[in-house]
Amino acid sequence: MLDEYVLPESVLVDKRCRYVVQEIGRLIKGCDDMQKGNLAALGKKMFETHDGLSLMYEVSCKELDFLVDFVRNRKEVIGARMLGGGFGGCTINLIKEDAIKN
Repeated sequence: MLDEYVLPESVLVDKRCRYVVQEIGRLIKGCDDMQKGNLAALGKKMFETHDGLSLMYEVSCKELDFLVDFVRNRKEVIGARMLGGGFGGCTINLIKEDAIKN
């Protein structure tokens, strides 16, 4: 539908609309991942969400991108994304329970 209704010259509108449509799909699949206990798939979607917020919706900032990128390849971290009112301010990280120090 986006290809039919969003004008090609509206690059910014197109990017942001595509992010929203993709995010709806991620949310639906992420709920399924949680019901199945597939945290690895959910974590992957969290990183995809952050990348979309940063690159397509353009509501992240260099500090939040740094925080997500810092944990992206750590084996203890399953997923991460920006979070917060007004599109930013903090990140949420899904980490393996055995990585938590008491």
